[in-house]
Amino acid sequence: MKKHLLFWCCSFLSVSSLSAQEVVASSGDSYTSPSASLDVTVGEVVINTVTNGSTTLTQGYQQSSFNFVSVQDYKPDYSITMFPNPADDAVTLIASDFAGVHFNLYDAKGSLLMDSELLSTESTIDVNHIPKGSYYLHLTRNGDMLKTFTLIKN
Repeated sequence: MKKHLLFWCCSFLSVSSLSAQEVVASSGDSYTSPSASLDVTVGEVVINTVTNGSTTLTQGYQQSSFNFVSVQDYKPDYSITMFPNPADDAVTLIASDFAGVHFNLYDAKGSLLMDSELLSTESTIDVNHIPKGSYYLHLTRNGDMLKTFTLIKN
């Protein structure tokens, strides 16, 4: 009987670890700014921790999720802005000089999703078809890195 109970408990822990992070809390909030997003809950305490050696289940504890946007500026004299960030459907790039500037959009694994050239001082990039997550937009001219934006897709 104990072996059956242990089997079912381990099975439950294995299946429950496959689901996404979710919490039902009495209070909390989500905050979003142009540079970060933060999800918090208030009043959650650690009630019980159970482990089977490979999986740990902690009841009553919210693990916060942080998303930060950034810009790596390789050529400070090159001026370009990207907005909105985080984005839902599209981002706009406004560049001081667009001639010969290419952009590449990569996912977190480094897979190339888009490769194109800026065609005017104001360019729009459609991100509606990519899933939610963090992406890297590299801007180059003649193989030289200009800037890298971290893009958050809502």
